[in-house]
Amino acid sequence: EDTSLRVAVSLYLDMLNDVRRNAAYHLALQQAVKPGDTVLDIGTGTGLLAMLAAKVNQEAATSVFACETFPPMARLARRQIAANGLAHRVTVVGK
Repeated sequence: EDTSLRVAVSLYLDMLNDVRRNAAYHLALQQAVKPGDTVLDIGTGTGLLAMLAAKVNQEAATSVFACETFPPMARLARRQIAANGLAHRVTVVGK
């Protein structure tokens, strides 16, 4: 599992470090997510977009469901979401 997690994380590094991409997603989420909405993130990976959706504004997304079929990534997403204090707003749904 440790090796497969390292490989999976390395595949996400380009996306995580793409500042323009992430800024564009953040802007889109700010425009789309309204107070009381429920957000579904399919293929959450590290959970970055789910966390952005949860933080658009303090009241925007009532709840975010982040789906991830690769168990090591789902566990990583849960850890990252908890470490960012968002476990009460983001639920990771694994396979």
